[in-house]
Amino acid sequence: MDIPISAKAALLQELTQHGSGSGAELIRRIKKRTHDLLSLNEGSIYPALAALEKSGLVRKLADQHKYAATEAGTQRARKHLTLLQLLCGFGHNHQQSIGAIQPLLSPRQAEVAAMLLTQKSIKDIAEELGMTYGTIRKHSENLYKRLGIHSRNELIALVSEQSLRSQPTSQ
Repeated sequence: MDIPISAKAALLQELTQHGSGSGAELIRRIKKRTHDLLSLNEGSIYPALAALEKSGLVRKLADQHKYAATEAGTQRARKHLTLLQLLCGFGHNHQQSIGAIQPLLSPRQAEVAAMLLTQKSIKDIAEELGMTYGTIRKHSENLYKRLGIHSRNELIALVSEQSLRSQPTSQ
């Protein structure tokens, strides 16, 4: 199962900033912070936690129902703080979310790219934009090709990377 980078980033960020939690607690807290844009549920959170645990970024606590970030996880979360901030802002201004990649895309591709970042399904995006499923798929394929990427996860990573680059560094 391919776990979206956004779900893993949100989990890691939540564990780092707000301490340990069970899967159900984490779902509730993340949904509240991200306005449910990530569509996390029990079917997606436990595989994401398992993937983070396997990579050494989280660990199960003694009671086996709660998870906490490891030191490596905390460092990774701090390094990639922007991704969750970016995700939390998607519900408000989609065009601003795609930032530096917008000039590389047609206006319609930019609109579709911004909607893809919300983690909505292609079907939901098509309904919201008043287009067919096939049209959204084609716009997605074309914008991926133009950006030199192959998936929605790569789009999220690219936007996150561009956002990190555009932030001023503290001296």
